[in-house]
Amino acid sequence: MRNARLVLTIVLLISSAVAVAGVVAGPALGAARGLANGSFEATGDGIHGWTSMTGATNAHSGPENSVTVDRSVVHDGSASLRCTGNGRTMIWNMVAQSRRVRSGDRVILRVWARSDALVREGNQYPNANGLVIFKDAAGKRLGLSTTAALSGDRGWVELGIEILAPVGAATVDVGLFASQTGSVWFDDARLTVARGDDGDAAGRAVAFDALAGHLRRTYSYWGYAGRPTPDALFDRHRETVVAATDRKGFMQSVRAMLAELEDVHAWIKVPRGVIGTAPPAKPHGFEMQRVLAALDGKPIVYGGNVLAGHLPGNVGYLLIGSYQLTPEQKALIEKGLDALATTRALVIDVRPNTGGDENVAQRVAGRFVEEPLRYAQQRWRDQADPRHDAFLPANDRLLPPHPEKKRYSGRVIVLQGPACVSSAEGFLLMAKALPKATTVGQTSRGSSGNPGGFVVVPGLEVWTSRWQGLDLDGKPIEGVGVPPDVEVPIDREAETDPAIAKALELLAI
Repeated sequence: MRNARLVLTIVLLISSAVAVAGVVAGPALGAARGLANGSFEATGDGIHGWTSMTGATNAHSGPENSVTVDRSVVHDGSASLRCTGNGRTMIWNMVAQSRRVRSGDRVILRVWARSDALVREGNQYPNANGLVIFKDAAGKRLGLSTTAALSGDRGWVELGIEILAPVGAATVDVGLFASQTGSVWFDDARLTVARGDDGDAAGRAVAFDALAGHLRRTYSYWGYAGRPTPDALFDRHRETVVAATDRKGFMQSVRAMLAELEDVHAWIKVPRGVIGTAPPAKPHGFEMQRVLAALDGKPIVYGGNVLAGHLPGNVGYLLIGSYQLTPEQKALIEKGLDALATTRALVIDVRPNTGGDENVAQRVAGRFVEEPLRYAQQRWRDQADPRHDAFLPANDRLLPPHPEKKRYSGRVIVLQGPACVSSAEGFLLMAKALPKATTVGQTSRGSSGNPGGFVVVPGLEVWTSRWQGLDLDGKPIEGVGVPPDVEVPIDREAETDPAIAKALELLAI
């Protein structure tokens, strides 16, 4: 919510007619529209070419941060911009410039930055970065995006962002900003506004390089378990992608490049749907007919990806075929769990589940805890580090209790298999952390990425992994999977479901 307040503050304070001293009207579409005094070396009063304004406030009045030209700390040349504040700072100033754009333009911002003793205190905002704000001709904000933010002590690193101007965009405001205790320096800021389409080789080259820049900073599995490094992958595919003769060929060339990542969380999104780049997971050994035959009576809940019923011996059974569910399907899960609340044990089957929303998985597993439970870790790519294998420190993933305090006290067995990926594997890690749960079946596929999207050209987005999912010991599950507590071999010839039979056997002990 604090970030939302910051966005609102910036939007209100950057007008659509930001004055830029010494800058004439922008050049023709497709040319670079650079920033005035991007190296901060111009002499004279103030910060030539940039407009200073309030970027965020922690109070209606109070001490302001310092935003000045520094001629003692530089990345290149003779000067840089320094932003400094402390725990008493209440008003955080920034500098900005405005440039003309059109819908679909490719806007690329690059800036070098470094930080010293930068730390977030109290209700400060965690910003130390470059930003771009798109507006229409009337000055209405259409979108805001930022580079990665610095923290702590950092030597000079290049921050960047590549983004398409949204429909209706007329201007882009470029800002440099910090709102934390400590000092941040900015130098050599560059802005390029280029074509954002793939209609010819020049446009495809810009699009490819923008995608490559984004993936270099954000993709989380470069070089992992035999996967390619960014240089190797882009060098192999750039010429083919740029040489494509139409949109279909362009898309197929990008897909062929992404396929080398062998990542379930790498896909292409187009208006007609999603195109995967890795073979889909298959629920080997799971057959609905054998599940229905194992139930004691008819299902009590049955719809879409959800089925609930009873197994012999007053054991409940709940099938969750996906965590990508409609509101109606989510309600069916709650209905099924409520109906099975008095059973002596519960079997939850996620063998065909290929993931979705981990919040849904947490809501299910939250019925089995009274206090928040640490069940896994994750680490995000460090987008401010030029190394392709640099990550921020790992942080914990916590399982919260069910929001309505509904709790199941009996034993729980979770059935798993090789189709389980992503949030389904998150659910398996929750189950393994539960003291009264046992996992049964086969090792999951091993794929956790928390993917994010990047618009390559209008109508074509690339989604790729941004984090590494880790188990409680801090080991990645990518390509390894989550093993079951009790392994049950796949047997397609068995008349009864082997995993359900093993679960009932364990519950009889």
